[in-house]
Amino acid sequence: MFERRGRVILECEEGLAEEDAMELVLSAGAVDMEIQDDNTLCVFTDPTHTASIARLLSASPRVKLKGYEIIWHPNPETSIDIDSTPGGRTTFAQLISQLEEEPDVQAIYHNSI
Repeated sequence: MFERRGRVILECEEGLAEEDAMELVLSAGAVDMEIQDDNTLCVFTDPTHTASIARLLSASPRVKLKGYEIIWHPNPETSIDIDSTPGGRTTFAQLISQLEEEPDVQAIYHNSI
């Protein structure tokens, strides 16, 4: 359901084309990337290379490093559609709320859409 990935968050310069961004991140050794609406570039890496890729990317004058971390990334093949069941979204929100109140729960990950 989830896979361990590195995530590097970058702020792109205005006008950076998607092809140029893709070339930049792939040449640094990244696995994938997503461009957000606010000129933020989310780069996914092998978890063992996250810090080195972040350093390489931060050397580019076209992007500014905002941060990096190791995450559990949801696998899209196992995502669930909570809207396919009547009341599914409400039930799911209640479940997450109850889990967050539990003192033994340290983090919650899900891949619902």
